[in-house]
Amino acid sequence: MPPKSKYADRREEIRLLYQAGSSVKQIARQLGIGRGVIQWFCKDIMRPGWIAIRMRRPRTSRQPSACRVAARTLMKRLLGRDLPRRLHVHHVDGDYTNNDPSNLQVIDAADHNRLHLAQRGGRRSHAAKA
Repeated sequence: MPPKSKYADRREEIRLLYQAGSSVKQIARQLGIGRGVIQWFCKDIMRPGWIAIRMRRPRTSRQPSACRVAARTLMKRLLGRDLPRRLHVHHVDGDYTNNDPSNLQVIDAADHNRLHLAQRGGRRSHAAKA
């Protein structure tokens, strides 16, 4: 059992911030506490390094691939598991820069393709009508 820390009364606050997705560095800066204290309090819930990336919205990026990779990574993190390639992350409102968890839906690739095909009026590509 660790000795009683002067930050023991903030333990739950630290853990909640960490579970909400803040990085150790961000919590340390926000609360004015050393990183070691935060790591000690959160050691039983620490994410593996590949998951610990900070998810943020692309600044003004309209690059579909960057936004979609971020959405997929966010869903992996929220679900706590890897997503097979046959599962896609669908942006419900159609705005691929909106990676809010309430706007994301994991669906099968075939269903995702059918959904977008129907939205395009049966056209198979984004090319202009002839």
